[in-house]
Amino acid sequence: MKNNLIEFDKAKKKLQHLSIFFFVVLLAILIRLFYLQVVKGNYFCQVSEKNRIQLIPIPAPRGVVYDCKETPLVKIGPSFDIMVVQIGLKKEDIENIARKLSCILNIKTEKIIAFINKKKSLPCEPALVAENVSKDVVIRIAEHKMELPGVIIQVNPKRFYVYGELASHLLGYIGEVSKKDIERDEERRYKTGDLIGKTGIEKTLDDYLRGENGGKQVEVDAKGRKIRILSCKEPKAGRNVYLTINRQVQEIAEEAIKDKQGAVVILNSDNGKVLALVSKPSFNPNMFTSRLGNEVVKKILEHPNHIFMNRAIQAEYSPGSVFKIIVKTAALEKNIINIKKKVFCKGKYFLGKKEFKCWEKAGHGEVDLLKAIIKSCNVYFYGLGAMVGINSIVDVAEKFGIGEKTNIVLSEEKKGLLPSPRWKREKFNEGWYLGETINCSVGQGYLLVTPIQMACMISGVGNKEVIYRPMLIEKVENSNRDELIDYEKPEVKYRLNFKDKTLKLLDEGLKDVVRLGTGWRACVWRLKVAGKTGTSQNPHGEDHAWFVCYTEINGVNLGICILVEHGGGGGKAAAPIAGEILSKIKMQGIIL
Repeated sequence: MKNNLIEFDKAKKKLQHLSIFFFVVLLAILIRLFYLQVVKGNYFCQVSEKNRIQLIPIPAPRGVVYDCKETPLVKIGPSFDIMVVQIGLKKEDIENIARKLSCILNIKTEKIIAFINKKKSLPCEPALVAENVSKDVVIRIAEHKMELPGVIIQVNPKRFYVYGELASHLLGYIGEVSKKDIERDEERRYKTGDLIGKTGIEKTLDDYLRGENGGKQVEVDAKGRKIRILSCKEPKAGRNVYLTINRQVQEIAEEAIKDKQGAVVILNSDNGKVLALVSKPSFNPNMFTSRLGNEVVKKILEHPNHIFMNRAIQAEYSPGSVFKIIVKTAALEKNIINIKKKVFCKGKYFLGKKEFKCWEKAGHGEVDLLKAIIKSCNVYFYGLGAMVGINSIVDVAEKFGIGEKTNIVLSEEKKGLLPSPRWKREKFNEGWYLGETINCSVGQGYLLVTPIQMACMISGVGNKEVIYRPMLIEKVENSNRDELIDYEKPEVKYRLNFKDKTLKLLDEGLKDVVRLGTGWRACVWRLKVAGKTGTSQNPHGEDHAWFVCYTEINGVNLGICILVEHGGGGGKAAAPIAGEILSKIKMQGIIL
């Protein structure tokens, strides 16, 4: 009996332990159920929804870019893109889809899998596999739709640069947003795969042009096949941009410079509007609207002629004899020269034992101020620069905007370099020498300018009163044309305030340069052209050629700058380009 009681107590204790164990297990299950259904309920609800709902983004079409006559330069066309959504797909499913797409798209299976894996961390977002495919490809994919779960054909807006290379540096190009762009984007406007402006107007006005993306919620089955559309948010198109550029003038300028390296800038002197801005060599922005291979990108970036450099605003050169306009202005403003006084040019100028040569080795003989500018006599201007002094030259150069950015809206503009005694002290901790003034007086030495600066300078000479900030954007408006933004207005940047006598003598001399002197190749029948040639010494090869001019044509005052890299003499290489441009504008009766 006693043994039975002992056994009963043992059994009772075991039952109590077992009861406690089951109670603890049940309590753990209840706590887990509470956590899953109450605490994390919303999370798992969203996960389950994502398993049956695809979120397909609808890219917003970028705004159209027009010239001043409302001719489209950049517009949008449809692109059939093949995309894959990974929700509901296993690894073997993706491999099977990649093999089948490979046969249709003629793309390696491994490459397709790599494209899909880029969106592995974002399975709800479609992965782009091929873009801008033909209608035949679209039909073949549609025919095999049941065998290609998760594969969608999406019609996306594709950027199209109507005239190819025309104004490529001005318009710029678009490209996929980079990690750095996303990191810098404090407003979180970008996400992986977005296309944004990389250079030119595309970059400057990206916020206006890009628009607002839409999207749709699509219910799918376990295989990722569409059942129905649950909701849709239409994209909001980007704003349209109207430039001051005249397409016809731009075409004429690009045809005139042909395959030479250099730049052409044509301004309306009365308001600063840019009518043409050319940089050569150029590129075709259309190649960036599709995915580029690494080899292609490398080849483009390593191009020996630096095709992406906008030479009109980013390249810095010595101005050569074009700078004599500023030296002459400084001399006339300071009243330190008798314009009738003659100097004998033997082809050489001596400062102590140091020899400075004239471009005309035999010399120009006796020259006064007028003849010196007409023949571009270096010897005369060596002496004139020494008389005027570097400080007076710098004062006048600053009034023309030399050494400062013009503040054109395009990014990465260079400001050149206007050397002075103060600059040299700060830069080299050295004094300024008279020989440096003599060099500067003919546009050599440390002095550096950009073509856009020279265009503004000569526009100011033609205007006689002010220099306007170069203006590129006429207006920005939405696609319905019911909301207008005056993005830029004419803005005076410099007031010249020179004496009437100075301006008159400057005008007479520059007109004679074209009529009788080194710029005769820019002469156009029944057109009064005033200009100045320049030859910039280049230690790395043949000299660079300059020509700047102003004229009134078809009721509009123009300021023009031509630069030809390694062109040699400005009169031979650059002046004929200006002559061709002006002649065609006049003969074709283009309304500017």
